[in-house]
Amino acid sequence: MSNNQFPLSDDKGEQDVWLMARRAALVYYHMAKAIVDRLGEVEGRELIRKAIWDYGVDCGQRVREGTEALGLSTSVADNYGAVPDLPSKGWHSEEVTSPSGGKKRGVTFCPL
Repeated sequence: MSNNQFPLSDDKGEQDVWLMARRAALVYYHMAKAIVDRLGEVEGRELIRKAIWDYGVDCGQRVREGTEALGLSTSVADNYGAVPDLPSKGWHSEEVTSPSGGKKRGVTFCPL
């Protein structure tokens, strides 16, 4: 699969998620490139790393708040998906065995 192709799917909704993910990734790429071009490799990468970290913290906080609003514990792995923060379509996964022998979902395709 090349960078410009997605897996075959008859699901129009899934294809739309892939197209939107591609667009979001292109915005990220061009913003990051402009930052590095303007600030230089070291300072630009540092700023991008901080922005990504802050984004992750914000996403995590929103999921935590949603999980707590449902009255669920945030320390129980089974509650992880109670408040979705990504589309339900577009990502492919399958059950895999973890190194400890437990079963979990593993992503086999991510449109980002």
